Amino acid sequence: MKRRRPAFTTKAARARRNLWMRVGVWVFIIFFALSVAGGLIVVGRIGAR
Repeated sequence: MKRRRPAFTTKAARARRNLWMRVGVWVFIIFFALSVAGGLIVVGRIGAR
């Protein structure tokens, strides 16, 4: 039977999770910005016709 690990996280683990959260936020922001830009370009092209 494995002993349960203590609840506190090491500094490295916390930093790593923080980094991944930040990366996820940036990916989401970039994806959102690109989709908005793509939508505007499509709307602009349709409107220009």
